[in-house]
Amino acid sequence: MGWRQTQSRDRRHGRPSRLHAPEALESRRAFSVAPVALPGAAFEPAWLGSAASTALRGAALPMAAPGPTGFTPAQIRQAYGLDQISFGGTPADGRGTTIAIVTAYDSPNIAADLATFNATFGIPAPPSFQKVNQTGGSTLPVFNASWSTETCLDVQWAHAIAPGASILLVEATSNATADMLAAVRYARSAPGVVAVSMSWGQAEYAGETVDDVTFTTPAGHSPVSFFAASGDRGAPGIYPAMSPNVVAIGGTSLRLGKGGVAIESAWSRSGGGTSAYQARPAYQAGIVTQTTKKRSSPDVALVSDPATGLAVCDSKANGAKTPWVAYGGTSIATPQWAAIGAIVAQGRALRGAAPLDGRKELLPALYALPAADFRDIVSGSSNGSPRLAAGPGYDLVTGRGTPIAAALVRDLVAWGNAAGASSPAAPGAPAAPTSLTVAVTSSTATLTWGAVSGASGYRLYETTGGTVTLIASYDAATTSATLAGLSPRSTHTWRLEAWNSAGSAAATAQATLAAGATTPTGITIKVVSATTIDLSWQGVGGATSYSVFLWTGRAARKVAGVTAPKTTVRIAGLAPGSTIRVAVRAEHSQGSATSEWVSFQLPG
Repeated sequence: MGWRQTQSRDRRHGRPSRLHAPEALESRRAFSVAPVALPGAAFEPAWLGSAASTALRGAALPMAAPGPTGFTPAQIRQAYGLDQISFGGTPADGRGTTIAIVTAYDSPNIAADLATFNATFGIPAPPSFQKVNQTGGSTLPVFNASWSTETCLDVQWAHAIAPGASILLVEATSNATADMLAAVRYARSAPGVVAVSMSWGQAEYAGETVDDVTFTTPAGHSPVSFFAASGDRGAPGIYPAMSPNVVAIGGTSLRLGKGGVAIESAWSRSGGGTSAYQARPAYQAGIVTQTTKKRSSPDVALVSDPATGLAVCDSKANGAKTPWVAYGGTSIATPQWAAIGAIVAQGRALRGAAPLDGRKELLPALYALPAADFRDIVSGSSNGSPRLAAGPGYDLVTGRGTPIAAALVRDLVAWGNAAGASSPAAPGAPAAPTSLTVAVTSSTATLTWGAVSGASGYRLYETTGGTVTLIASYDAATTSATLAGLSPRSTHTWRLEAWNSAGSAAATAQATLAAGATTPTGITIKVVSATTIDLSWQGVGGATSYSVFLWTGRAARKVAGVTAPKTTVRIAGLAPGSTIRVAVRAEHSQGSATSEWVSFQLPG
């Protein structure tokens, strides 16, 4: 979208206020509107549809037919497997939660348009739908056409994915920065809110890190996650999607194959890139390889391409006779991810767990979960500056990819359970694993457990300093696992969960690794002749033997071995005048440790 800087100043930061643009109002039909003057600023909504739209400034072209076009809710739910999830027979629909939608200006017909949307697609009404201003009051802002459509697509598609969730629509007075952030602050504090959807953004700005605190759970409120559109212009990325406290949502192009199977590539306008101001959060380490210093966006993605579009009803902006348009953009992906967040919160509530906090739990989880939880988007590129391409693993166009909902929701529902003795099973869920034992060496731990009846598989977590991290998943036939590369003497707490579609239950085990061998020190070289030396070193407690290695210039070669407690060896056959390098390895029943290389020049 397009925007211009206001002339007013933001007193908190001493910087110009900025205008936020809905990051998605792209239509398959040619549609344009006249410029709208906003208080203290000149803002021109831009509909990014066909080339004809720029030539028809101030005019609207009616659709060929009044009915819905684009993908339907049923098609999208099937494409991502959302229709395959339930919690022990309870539909996975977000019931018991509230999704907050933050937009600007008023959409006067939103309640009626949502009812039309529901009736058209056979979706029940939400348990509660409430529309308030940015402070929670009933005096609503003025109407704005582009933001009205933004509101319609946000509300309708959040509801389409999580029809059991209540919807709280918070309309900011304007799209100036101060108003938008005020609306977010009200939304995050409203009772029952577990997810805040923000389908808007602006170019990054100096001082944005000060605003990051807006996207955190307020004191005394249950955990909240924040979702924002990554933008519709490729690189560079936008804010607030670049905030490390916000889940940034990128876009894909979606085709449906036989049986509704999703075939996806990167959408050419999906926003992303590396931040100009935000440091890389710890949760991106090890997954994001494009930068080691800056926050990268997006985190995940969903269908956004307006070439196919998703059906949206807006009788105010489009007219009562032709209210349906197929829209795209990362705007329409964002409320759907917020709805997935509500479904996860529902599943967690059923097992007695709190919703996920976006910054502290959801974002770390999205980067720690197995690759099998995501559809990796490996083709396509964005048309921003610079041009970015999708590829295997994390990329700056689609993040980790789109959801494989059954696996993703399952693992997020189970995420972050505190380590304890054993957790009870939910109704229909498998029992906790029994006979969980751990055998250790100085560098490995082998966990063994008894098979659990009814389990679809197992998930292994490690608890460190109160943080629980998923480290591996196993199928139902697996009853042992070996973890390698661990440190001698380190203590570990593991949590093993047995799971199925109804839930999971877990058992924990703790073990300290063996000491292993200590590195040999005190290496001394004594010259016997121009071709022979005596090598000695200090003995290592627990060592059973020692090996001596000589560096040949290309590789290390073992030249001698002795049984402990002997700590001397003679090496002959060396070249007079040569510089030699030697090392000693102490060997132990639990492992080994090798000294540093020691250099010495023989006499000529």
